Amino acid sequence: MAKKFSLDTIWDAQIKTAIEKRLIIEAGDKRPQISFDATVFNFGQVSKKQGKISETFRLSNKGDSPLIIRSLKTSCPCASVSLKVNKTKSPFFGPEGSPRDWQAEIKPQQTAELELMVDLDSVYVRPGKLIRDASVISNDPIYPETIVKVEAEVLE
Repeated sequence: MAKKFSLDTIWDAQIKTAIEKRLIIEAGDKRPQISFDATVFNFGQVSKKQGKISETFRLSNKGDSPLIIRSLKTSCPCASVSLKVNKTKSPFFGPEGSPRDWQAEIKPQQTAELELMVDLDSVYVRPGKLIRDASVISNDPIYPETIVKVEAEVLE
């Protein structure tokens, strides 16, 4: 299960650590490693009138082989996600995800920027607590799926 869906699906810290150690040994030293500076951002109170708001998450490949981002998708039609590697920025993708033939490569020790945008004016956004996320599917053998999340308290 951890290989298919990521270690983040395991809640028990002791079991998670044991499986992570085993997966690292299996994957070996020459593997890509996805790493985010942060995976959650809280906008605080926002008004629906603000329209589109976005947060940029910094990610890097801490590994020794290329990190291939195979897919990006969001949790709601009101959200979209884009990846910028060097000067190349992908289109924004929504809940349908990136096309099957799309991918981006992040070289070892290189960084990239993942922008998660939410349209507060969308019919899918109501006053109250808002949580939207984006899934990043990669060739990292330990964390094949990583989720970044934005939160806000939406006011009229």
